[in-house]
Order: sequence, then C-alpha cells, then structure tokens
Amino acid sequence: MAPRVSLSLASQMPGLVGLQRYSRKVERRAGDIRKTPPVISRQRWLARNSLYVQFGLLFIGIVARILVINTDRKAMAIASLSIISAALLTGFLWGGKTWCNYFCPANIVQKIYTAPGGILESHPHHFRPKLPQSMCRKANAEGDIGACVGGVANCGDIDLQ
Repeated sequence: MAPRVSLSLASQMPGLVGLQRYSRKVERRAGDIRKTPPVISRQRWLARNSLYVQFGLLFIGIVARILVINTDRKAMAIASLSIISAALLTGFLWGGKTWCNYFCPANIVQKIYTAPGGILESHPHHFRPKLPQSMCRKANAEGDIGACVGGVANCGDIDLQ
C-alpha cells in the first residue's frame, strides 16, 4: 500500500507547491473570477474507459517487470522515475485524485478487494447515509461533506479500513 500512497502524494505535489494549472471561470452572479483545477468530466473517453486504461497499464507493468525490470537495476530506476514523473504530470494537468481514479494501475486491483461490492468491502460510514463508503471528505460546520473532484463518487484510497 505504501507505493500507492506515495504516488498519490506525488500527484498532489504540483498543487501543494503552486505549480498546478488552473482554469478561470467567471461567476455569473457576483462577476468574480474563480480559479479551479481542470477535471476530467464523466463524459470524456478517459472517464468512461478508465478501467481499461488502468488494466492495460497494469498488464504492461507486470510484463515489463518480468521481462526487463527485475534483471536490471538501471531499468528499475528508469521505471520508478517514469511512474513518479507520470503521477507528477497528472497532478500538474488535472486536479484532485485524477492519478488514482484514472491512471494508477494498482487502483484496479484495489477496487476488486475494497470498492463497494468488492470482496473485502468494509462498512465504516454506513451511519452517514449522505456519504458513501470511501468518499473524499471535508470537515464542515454541519459534519463531513463530499470533496471528490470530477464527479467521482468513491475515491479508491481514502477512508479504506
């Protein structure tokens, strides 16, 4: 689980250091300009086919590891730096947990075990019917509110037990 958490952190780094790109939207009522990180909408090809993309990346990663990466230290270093760079680039281009939800190869494995309806599904938040399991959260005066970006209902690596 540690590599997945560190890649999630790597994808958040551009936003934390102020290097993330933003889109500007004008509020109609107040006329204010609001900067928001771009997100991948549910209608986009990547959102509709993210499981295929993640499975493809997982398959490529496993085959490359068996055939090349395990036998050469330089190949392992290049592969590791490439994956970290991909997470950083994803964090720069899009906001939220885009890396985890649309690109991370480990996410498809984690969904099998822990997603709602998964093999090892937990029920930590069933006492709060407004928020489903594993949903990104923000504290509010009224309690927790959802904080997922881009219309993703369940973030793969948040609140799993």
